[in-house]
Amino acid sequence: GKSIVLRLPASPQAVQSYAVRHAKPTLLYWGGTQEVMHTFELCFRISDAGAVIFDGVKLVRREMVEDYVDSIVWEGKTLADEFDVEKMSFAAHLDFRSNDIFGEMSTRREPGDIFERGEVVVEEPWETKYVDVAANLDALDEGSSNRQTQSLRLPCGQPHEEAKT
Repeated sequence: GKSIVLRLPASPQAVQSYAVRHAKPTLLYWGGTQEVMHTFELCFRISDAGAVIFDGVKLVRREMVEDYVDSIVWEGKTLADEFDVEKMSFAAHLDFRSNDIFGEMSTRREPGDIFERGEVVVEEPWETKYVDVAANLDALDEGSSNRQTQSLRLPCGQPHEEAKT
């Protein structure tokens, strides 16, 4: 057969034009969602005696990271329109994780863990540092499976892992 020779002009404008046209190629294979990140905020109440009681979480952000398009982020009203953003107990959070995030992997638990206890009570909040109680809440910050991740943040917005240091 005949061979075909393709000649491209070597001007700077031609190189720039080629780069612009091929910077984001359209692919025939669609890779799909690469990651879904869930961010939960730690909820608490204050007892009549002044103790801080960590007793639940609420979904505050969900982000889908895609291969070839911008990420999709749900927060605030957009999140509330699509997902349950009410406070959930730690046990309900475990159910949410197993049904909506991680599947059966998330049902692995330790005896006496946060999901069984249901709360972490800090009797002397003015004398206690977060790092001293954070280990009790670590199970709420764990989780990564099949492109699904979750993270826990404090009501002030600081990530749990960061607040432990």
